[in-house]
Amino acid sequence: ATPHTYGNSPGNGRGNGMRQQRHGKWPPTSSTPPGYGSSSSTSSSSRFGDQQLSRSGSSSSGRRGFSWPGYMDRQQLQQAMKRGQVFRAKFRVNAANRTEAFCSLEGLPSDMTIRGDVNHNRAVEGDEVAVLAFKLSDWFTVYKERDRLQEQGMLPEGDADPISLADKLSQMALAAADDAGVTVAQSPWHMAGSPAEALEKLGEILRARPDMRATGKVVSIIEPSSCREAIVGVLLPPATAMNATAAPAGCQPTPAATAAAAALASGAYAGHLMLVPLDPRLPKSLLTPDVVAGLPENLRTEAAATGLTTRTFVAARIIDWPSTSPFPLVEVRQSLGPTGDIDAGTAAILAGEGVRDEDFGLEVYACLPRVPWSISPCEAATRADFSSWRIFSIDPITARDLDDALSIQPLGPGRWRMGVHIADVASFVKPGTALDEEAQLRGTSVYLVQKVIPMLPRLLCEQLCSLQPGDPR
Repeated sequence: ATPHTYGNSPGNGRGNGMRQQRHGKWPPTSSTPPGYGSSSSTSSSSRFGDQQLSRSGSSSSGRRGFSWPGYMDRQQLQQAMKRGQVFRAKFRVNAANRTEAFCSLEGLPSDMTIRGDVNHNRAVEGDEVAVLAFKLSDWFTVYKERDRLQEQGMLPEGDADPISLADKLSQMALAAADDAGVTVAQSPWHMAGSPAEALEKLGEILRARPDMRATGKVVSIIEPSSCREAIVGVLLPPATAMNATAAPAGCQPTPAATAAAAALASGAYAGHLMLVPLDPRLPKSLLTPDVVAGLPENLRTEAAATGLTTRTFVAARIIDWPSTSPFPLVEVRQSLGPTGDIDAGTAAILAGEGVRDEDFGLEVYACLPRVPWSISPCEAATRADFSSWRIFSIDPITARDLDDALSIQPLGPGRWRMGVHIADVASFVKPGTALDEEAQLRGTSVYLVQKVIPMLPRLLCEQLCSLQPGDPR
């Protein structure tokens, strides 16, 4: 099927199987420390750094009273990062449990865990985010690791244990009605004065207690992920999509899931459709009635139907995530074809991964050398001549881009010289040209079961930069 171009829900889930438990209570998801932005922002727009992504006329698509925590503004963020109270990191979602995410911070022996949709605060897989570490009493313990350390006598005791010391100092500060002292005791990295010193302090604590895991929350989206531009999935009625991922029995719904269920029950999602992504790390998303009205009639009819065994893959982009909406709002960019079709499935994978599979432009082809091509005498004089050696490839017989090869020569008893010969692609790709820019955008050739999407035009990757029997290269 030829792709046609047009002009996960806030869920619930249990842990990933690791036997773990928090140390103390999880912080209330609606709480926000003083100076870190309002937790009840009523703005109808999302802020990604300084980029405002609001859309006039977009529906709140949520329950009245629900609101995501507000983001830090630029001044707050700069000051907090300079003091080492907030850190920049890439947001990574657990594909087996979308309510759990991780951020790697330089120098820390383990990732910071971001749990719960409110603490995710509208961050999407791959976003560059600003994260605030929770106080020590809100970290959690990996009990399997703790039991192992206890058996080996490696758990610190008394004041050598940073967790016990923090509890002791907190109690002393509470007795003295010293709120600032409690903060210092529970978040000692706040007194570090710089990001490097704060990370060093966090690292010291985690190295002293390797059974502990730091926790935190997202307080700003610094650089939106490219995943926001390529969400691939199928369209369903909101009720069908939400019921398919309802919380298991006995599992408490998240605040966003509760708000979404209330909105659905109240009829707030009438005229909406929902995009259910193929990638479990990505959120379910809403199409507002005005966006739905712009879809082709066959897609609207199919999406509103229930009980279908085959649906159409579509590619969409996030256009907004209002502070009052449990779901991001999206618009459909492409129809990719029916589920179950190999070509449509391939197109869905490529669109979801952001792979550029369109043909190269004329400006790229204009950068290629004219054919027939041969090595000039001047160029040959600058290179070592291996034409008398036996150079061979270990690629399979079906391979067409033989851009690397081997040679081997005996050097005497027990000694051999192995040569590794790599095509000098850079000699054909001049810096700053359209060919160079396109290659940088593609990054690599992509190999699928039934086809290859090359990084460079085939004249280069399959001919001029590929070994050909009897032809100088």
